[in-house]
Amino acid sequence: MGKQYNDQDIDQLLRKLPKSTDTRNKSDIYNKLIQDKRLQQKPRKHIKQKYIAAITTIAAIFIMSLVTYKLIATTQQEDSVGDMQQATESMDQSTNKYSIESNEQLPTEADESSVTMEAKESESTSSLVSAEELSGYVPFPLGVTINALAIPITWLIPKEKVMEDFGTVDVTNFQLYERYAAEFNEGTYGFDEYQPYDGKLMEQNDSIVHTLPADHKYDMGTASETVYFQTMNYTFPNYDNLATQMENGEAAEFSHIGSVENTKLLHGMYQRGIFLYVMEDGTRFFFPEGEVFESVADAINSPNGMRQKINDLVQSVLPASIDFDITESESTVQVTFANQEEVNALDRQTLTTMMDGLIYTASNFGKSITFKNLPFEEWAGFRVGEEIPPVAGYNKIRQ
Repeated sequence: MGKQYNDQDIDQLLRKLPKSTDTRNKSDIYNKLIQDKRLQQKPRKHIKQKYIAAITTIAAIFIMSLVTYKLIATTQQEDSVGDMQQATESMDQSTNKYSIESNEQLPTEADESSVTMEAKESESTSSLVSAEELSGYVPFPLGVTINALAIPITWLIPKEKVMEDFGTVDVTNFQLYERYAAEFNEGTYGFDEYQPYDGKLMEQNDSIVHTLPADHKYDMGTASETVYFQTMNYTFPNYDNLATQMENGEAAEFSHIGSVENTKLLHGMYQRGIFLYVMEDGTRFFFPEGEVFESVADAINSPNGMRQKINDLVQSVLPASIDFDITESESTVQVTFANQEEVNALDRQTLTTMMDGLIYTASNFGKSITFKNLPFEEWAGFRVGEEIPPVAGYNKIRQ
């Protein structure tokens, strides 16, 4: 390997080098340099200039692009702001025009109330079955049950379906029951499995004859016996009598009420107050419950009437905050509300429950009903102030 030197060694070597001297005259040296062609000035070559020009052009284009972009962005921003200002001014002008030139169109407080209530009505989920609604359907009444309560429902079957099955739409309750009772899926709507009835049913003039098996389930308790007779009323509202018998032809035996051969059916005239059952999913069903009363007014205002709480499952249809007067005749009931604002303050569901409940109550006494002093003009297709006839069914369900 070669010898390694440090800075000190290199310095000593440089000091030992001989010193150079030049004894020439300065003028002679200068003259020689002038005459030397290698040192004479030559014209500059422009090789590098073209590159410089190209670089300069690119830089200029880049700078112009930046400037142009900035100008465009600024212009768009100004246009956007201008559009927003123009839109705002247009809205202001529309508002001013509406306020100044169209004062006749401005809604009054009464109009706002009417609009609000009409909107509630149009969105309502009324369960009423009106005669007008039956134009395309055949109503199939059916009594169902849940938690030892009997609930009347009306299954609306399209007339096309009934025509296909019977060749006519003029069919009886019993024919509808025989054909469709087994098809109705009670569990779908949250009800207990109950229909069709055990045993054999037949139609005999104005009576329904039910032959019960020896081990029938309808006398397991007073509640089951009550549900049986109530659902029979709900299922066969167009018949006068229910005849119950055992398979040997003798009168049917019930554990708690004894032997029962004939029971009068009520034709929908239950003469009870109307209450509400709410399913777990929020679906509401109306049904007659409680004592039998002589009048609609008694069913509503009696201490044991519709304002009472029967149990945790059964709810009143009447809001505690609403007051009204009842005028009643043999065929009609008039309900006059004390305060429109209180009615208007009700939410849609509470309002629907109250209105349907009152109409059902009048119906199960066989009476029409008229409403007065309401903040809207129509309810479930009926004009407020006009007589609403007894409904064609309870708790509509479409097939």
